[in-house]
Amino acid sequence: MDGSHWTGVKAVAEEMGRRGHKVMVVIPEVSVLLGPGKHYATRTFPVPYGQQQLDELQARNAEVMDNKQQPLLEKISTRISNMRKFVDFQRATAESLLLNQELVDFLRKQNFDAVLTSPTVPTGAILAYNLSLPAVYMLRGLPCGLDSTTTAYPNPPSYVPRFFTHYSDRMSFRQRVLNVLVSILEPLLCRLIYWSTEDVASRFLQRDVSVVEILQSGALWLLRYDFSLEFPKPLMPNMVLIGGINCAVKRPLIKDQSPSGKSSWTGKLLVVPMDGSHWTGVKAVAEEMGRRGHTVIVVIPEFSMRLGPGKHYITKTFPVSYGQDLFNQIMVDYVRELTGPGQSLLKSVTSKVDFLKKIFNLMASTTESLFKNQELIEFLREQNFDAVLTDPALPMGPILALNLSVPAVYMLRGLPCDATATARPDPPSYIPRFFTQNSDRMSFGQRVMNVLVSMLEPLGCKVVYWSVEEVASNFLQRDVSMDEILSTGAVWLMRYDFTLEFPKPLMPNMHLIGGINCEIKNPLTKVSITYACHMIFRGLRHLTASILDIYNQILQCDLETV
Repeated sequence: MDGSHWTGVKAVAEEMGRRGHKVMVVIPEVSVLLGPGKHYATRTFPVPYGQQQLDELQARNAEVMDNKQQPLLEKISTRISNMRKFVDFQRATAESLLLNQELVDFLRKQNFDAVLTSPTVPTGAILAYNLSLPAVYMLRGLPCGLDSTTTAYPNPPSYVPRFFTHYSDRMSFRQRVLNVLVSILEPLLCRLIYWSTEDVASRFLQRDVSVVEILQSGALWLLRYDFSLEFPKPLMPNMVLIGGINCAVKRPLIKDQSPSGKSSWTGKLLVVPMDGSHWTGVKAVAEEMGRRGHTVIVVIPEFSMRLGPGKHYITKTFPVSYGQDLFNQIMVDYVRELTGPGQSLLKSVTSKVDFLKKIFNLMASTTESLFKNQELIEFLREQNFDAVLTDPALPMGPILALNLSVPAVYMLRGLPCDATATARPDPPSYIPRFFTQNSDRMSFGQRVMNVLVSMLEPLGCKVVYWSVEEVASNFLQRDVSMDEILSTGAVWLMRYDFTLEFPKPLMPNMHLIGGINCEIKNPLTKVSITYACHMIFRGLRHLTASILDIYNQILQCDLETV
């Protein structure tokens, strides 16, 4: 797309060409900024307008941008008028490219691997659709909420400001009402903007097609912004933030290092981990932070399953009111829960809630033991930590961070109530609930059950966390809820990746770190790889022979024996 949209796309095109890929850029013969580059080839096509018409369109757009005192309705009307003029230009451009049979045939013969395009003008998306190629979109945003419609990401008007309104995510009641009205009008606005493009696309593809259907085929959405300068809103797994990608690469700043080679700035990190498998990922981060020269103090109870000292961090233990026998009994119950016979959904939910209550009563006891240890609390307060790293499944860390007024960094796989704490949209139509074992593709009956479970979740959270809330209220000397405690988390490090997870929206402070606890080994040598392949094929040969032998034995048996 012409104009400022070209800046980021050009940076990627140049870099891909510099790295040895064959990059071809298709542009009209008349444009504002489009042109040749050092590392990519260009193919131009004729258009039915000249440079003067483009300059007039630019002047009108600049006039609208400069006039900031217009009333909202007048501003919308003016922008729609200018946008329709702009759309007429884009229609002429799209027709000139898509109906240029010689150029389209040439592009088809190139056997491209992907199409990089700005979907604001869907010409590239239509071409990718016709060539059956994956489309990579690079954009700042789309008008009329089209990006939300095509990617299915939730776009609640309660805190996501709409185009034209100039609102923030903190709106008054009146502003929210107007924001909702604008969101209701967005489909009509899309129709006004894109009807001519849909007409061209339908003629080119020789069937009726909508711009939503075309843009839905986008494989990857590269969003040219960053949440440090953007109001929060949910994202889908194939949406990646690349704000600043078009900034020129300057010489890196000189690192300020001490004689030992480590950074001269070191911070203080308090780690409040949860026992069991949750400790694995937290321990990896604690060790690495300590290895890099930061002061890391890990606070653990004197009895635990897996918690213990490390090479690069300091441990501080505190006495608790239980012994090792309690952990042994919990492990027996846990194994029984995992390996027991199949149960109905209701019985499974009841059984799991009872087991979780035992776990959280243990957590409440551990939390109470720490908070009553006034000497240890005072010691921790005197350390002036820069952050607290913790697993919020055990709320002891978040409560302590709240008391010490220190930013909390959460590392977790998931929580039964995390959507409430982060304000993340959590639609039960495609996000399966805990216990249900559904996928994101549910039947009507499964969706109904999923909705019912989602309605019971607040009650389940209350049952599970009530003992911890009581301990927290006593420690903080005021009534406090788990939602309030967890909502203070500065960063949520999620221990999964969407390659193995059903899609769901994320908030700006949620980052995927799946695999962070995997141990870094030395790369295999060629000899090792060859030997491994040999052993795998040898094993497969023996396995195949065994299967054939069993099959032949079955064939020789009579029906009663079988």
